[in-house]
Amino acid sequence: MFLTEFNTLYYIIYRILGYRRTVVRNNLTRSFPEKSLAEILGIERAFYRHLGDLIVESIKNFTISEADSRKRMKMVNAELLEYYFNRGQSVILVGGHNNSWELFALAVPGQIKHTPLALYSPLKNKFWDKMITESRSKYGLHMLIVDSVLQKIRTQKEEQFAVIFGSDQSPRKPTSSHF
Repeated sequence: MFLTEFNTLYYIIYRILGYRRTVVRNNLTRSFPEKSLAEILGIERAFYRHLGDLIVESIKNFTISEADSRKRMKMVNAELLEYYFNRGQSVILVGGHNNSWELFALAVPGQIKHTPLALYSPLKNKFWDKMITESRSKYGLHMLIVDSVLQKIRTQKEEQFAVIFGSDQSPRKPTSSHF
């Protein structure tokens, strides 16, 4: 097959670098013990094609306009959030890192009435932490370090927040904090 038949990033990540291929294959085999090796390999290749697409989309999000982000990501059933906003209540939005979570970060602020607060843990690499935080917050998303969410909510009780976090993150050390 020719390289033009592949997503170029897929080809580099999967075929040339073999990035975490053993880990991915082992996880798929454990998750789907009833599937044949051929089926596992098909899922594996689809995962890497999708990963390549996500990387390209994430890079694009550094330069995408607000209008284009909203065209690409539309919220379904936003009236459910509006109901709580009109009652003066904050909400919690929980999702997995599935598809373009970066696009969601850019598009959600203009589609809800709540003040969007995205919980995150700072990256160890300060350069990328700054780049990603600035990119995600450029259209109104407020990036908030996980440890400071309670203080923010308690000090600004009159504001209605949509607290956003990923449900597929590694758990942190237990704390004594409660809402």
